[in-house]
Amino acid sequence: MSKSAARSLLLFLALQLRNGASFLLPSPAITRCSGLATRSASCGVMRASEAGGDTEEVASLNVEDEAKAEDEGADGLARSPAGLTLDGVYKRLTLETQGRVDGVVGLESKDTDYAIEVVKVQVQRKPSLGMQLEEVARGGDGRGLVLVAGLEPGGNAEASGKICVGDTLCSAGIEGDMSRVEALDWDQTVSVLGSFAEERRIVLVIKRLVKRESINVQFELPSGTRDHEIKAGSNLRGEMIRLDVPVYDPRTKRFDQPYATGNCAGEGTCGTCFVEVQQGADLLTSPDQEELMLLSRGNLPVRWRLSCKVIVGKENKAGTVRLKAVPQAEWRSQARQ
Repeated sequence: MSKSAARSLLLFLALQLRNGASFLLPSPAITRCSGLATRSASCGVMRASEAGGDTEEVASLNVEDEAKAEDEGADGLARSPAGLTLDGVYKRLTLETQGRVDGVVGLESKDTDYAIEVVKVQVQRKPSLGMQLEEVARGGDGRGLVLVAGLEPGGNAEASGKICVGDTLCSAGIEGDMSRVEALDWDQTVSVLGSFAEERRIVLVIKRLVKRESINVQFELPSGTRDHEIKAGSNLRGEMIRLDVPVYDPRTKRFDQPYATGNCAGEGTCGTCFVEVQQGADLLTSPDQEELMLLSRGNLPVRWRLSCKVIVGKENKAGTVRLKAVPQAEWRSQARQ
């Protein structure tokens, strides 16, 4: 994925840029744990896990086979909005360092059918938050995975309308004084929540796995129309290359090198990967200032976009998009007539 594509992907569903080394969760240093069913009065959450304090080493799991079988066969278990059990969520997440300098660890999806959605919610603190948390993985270095396992009926978490089973907490606190809890173990998470026990309300920032919708994208080509299904959150240029749909006209002059042809390989500087949006503009991300600058030259048609700057499936909505590939070839021909 190019840098510009990654930057664009950040805008969709608040996906965070994968900017450093990554490793799977669980890694050899992280164990699947059952833990003790205990009540924490200081933070107002229930630890929802099986009795017994043993931990069990878990090897890397096959996402497509084992996680899918677990989700489809585990009747009666609490599920996330995407229909995943806690194990299903656990098996689809990976720990990644976000930032080369500080090495902050964050959670991302390792299953291409799912993406991360970030939710911010303010919750009444008294008498309790009214949610059950389960530590499903932990490591000796303080890292772990704590998920929302249940909501107390009529409790504050349920009343917020924004907290769901399978969510994981990223940060907690009050505006201007937020503490990061993402990828921390149970003890550290509870400690942070407990430090705000006297507050009337607290702010929670949550990550949630969501199913990526499929968008029907119709490409108008000189040879006819081709239909393809593209996952929401995908960069249009990258998908066109993958699907062998023409991206460039070799005669198009570059914006950054006006006397040269060729392209910038998706870095968003050459302004040559045009598409014409004929239907479904509302399902595409809006142009940013950089794209608007590149499109401002030469009285280009208003429906033209740069495919390297477009993310398909805005707000994870399904639908149909119709595009004309390499429209400048026909436009140039008409301009000469």
